[in-house]
Amino acid sequence: MNLHHPATLPEALAILAGEPGVVPMAGGTDLLVHWPTRTAEHDKSYLDLSGLDALRGVHWSDEELHLGALATYWDVIADEQATRELPLLAQAARLVGAIQIQARGTWAGNIVNASPAADGVPVLMAYDARVVLQSVRGREEIALADF
Repeated sequence: MNLHHPATLPEALAILAGEPGVVPMAGGTDLLVHWPTRTAEHDKSYLDLSGLDALRGVHWSDEELHLGALATYWDVIADEQATRELPLLAQAARLVGAIQIQARGTWAGNIVNASPAADGVPVLMAYDARVVLQSVRGREEIALADF
């Protein structure tokens, strides 16, 4: 296994652009659950995003909630404004796995894994969530339903 630890978002984007097949990883909950039985995963290169503060947390603008790529379910549960203004989102966060998964699993990971059991995706779609995609070539924002 090859593990990259970028210090900045531009560095992470450069690694993604320069190494085909590298797998971005944040919470790692889905990967770690299957690690013992999926030995092919052991030979891949991973990009550990967990140290990138620019991707952390829950942030509010005047009109909307922004979930960083590293925002966990617990970040939403703990945000009083999210609980008040987006109650379905907070309820969905509480239904995802056990507390350990809520504390480590990310909303973005739930989206990009495209699992049929993507617990958080239906409520995000109900709230007309948008996804911000970024690469070394720039940024694009699209509806989650189109992702």
